[in-house]
Amino acid sequence: MQTELLTQIKSAKRVIGIVPRVKRSAEGEPRPTMVAICDCDENGPVYRRTLELDDEQDELDFVLGMSPVEMRAVKDGEDLSKFKPHHILRDKEGKPSQVPALYIGLQKEDAVVLSLGGSGTPLSAV
Repeated sequence: MQTELLTQIKSAKRVIGIVPRVKRSAEGEPRPTMVAICDCDENGPVYRRTLELDDEQDELDFVLGMSPVEMRAVKDGEDLSKFKPHHILRDKEGKPSQVPALYIGLQKEDAVVLSLGGSGTPLSAV
């Protein structure tokens, strides 16, 4: 089992470390799921970024490879139907102002390392 796990990690294009957390503490403090992403090549893993997934929708977007990490201004007359409604940011008047410019999430050749033992059970089922 250990040898198989190490083989999978060594052959992965990226290693994704996930620490699922209860979304809010008893005091109401935010406790988002933490995700660390490392790219892998012949020289070994290289840390790229850390993400905070605030809620179950953010977790699902990440699993589906559709977690927005960069936003851009909406272009005049742009068709917004290609964007998920919850990814469209709106101004104070309620008009669309920003949409995703770059998405990130799980990919086919990722190796995922996930801590279990509490709030991570729904995320680990995916």
